[in-house]
Amino acid sequence: MIECVNCMLKKESNSTNLLYLIHAVTEQLLMPKNDIAHLLLNKLDIDISSLKASYLESVLNKRITETNTKDIESYIKMVEVDQGERRTLHYSLYNDYSHFFRNPLMFEFSARQLLPKLIQQKAENNGLLRMWTAGCASGEESYTVAIILKELFHQMNMEIPTTLIATDIEDRSLEKARQGVYSENAVGNVKHKYLEKYFHKRNNQYHICECIKEMVILEKYDIADKYSYAPPSSIFGSFDIIGCRNVLIYFNEKSRQAAINKFYRALKPDGLLVLGESEFLPDNLTNKFERLNSILSIYRKKNIYEDA
Repeated sequence: MIECVNCMLKKESNSTNLLYLIHAVTEQLLMPKNDIAHLLLNKLDIDISSLKASYLESVLNKRITETNTKDIESYIKMVEVDQGERRTLHYSLYNDYSHFFRNPLMFEFSARQLLPKLIQQKAENNGLLRMWTAGCASGEESYTVAIILKELFHQMNMEIPTTLIATDIEDRSLEKARQGVYSENAVGNVKHKYLEKYFHKRNNQYHICECIKEMVILEKYDIADKYSYAPPSSIFGSFDIIGCRNVLIYFNEKSRQAAINKFYRALKPDGLLVLGESEFLPDNLTNKFERLNSILSIYRKKNIYEDA
């Protein structure tokens, strides 16, 4: 494989080199990997084999342009010796764009229907509410969920034990989430009463209050990890809700299926999987999940005997 890639790098045009390289990363999942994949895996412990070819191509094209390198060969040489560029490439590969109450319809539906029913059920059975936000970026979505829960506990005059785990693969994003400081754009969808109640504005930055931060367990975790089915801090999975929104669109088909199977295993019976508004489960997984809403991508885990 290495010899084949090197041959292509020498003989073909820049665009063809890049396309071939990207497909080699994503399609050839067994070692030995090509140059970029090998560098990232060995120097930064990053396995990019789960990512979609077209997305990888876009990211690498952008990095080649922004570093003023003339072609993929030159960029590979730069990444070999430039630790800063390796970190930048790593960060570029994992898109951390998000903001509070992204897709307001989803959060409105959750606040009015999904979560009140679940809270009531847990209260009646002295249960623990367990939730996991996979690919939490800088924490905006996880803290949005915490705000909604805080409000519902107050409205329903009950507060149940809750475990809310938020994970991401990118250290820089997790550190930003721990700091809990956001721009005005990031809080643009937050209702004024929530801004007043749960944020402190200082120097045109919005600081999330400690009462919300302390509700969320932030942890580094790769949902493409083949050797576990849930974050270590969850111990045994068994989640009532897993949210993985606007993450799987960057995965290739094989890795997307593996992640969904992981979520299935980590959910409780009848647990809910919440995806992004443009993400849908493939038809071959209808034996495992039932879609609950024709507009929103919310799926209920089926009992394995339901279709028998």
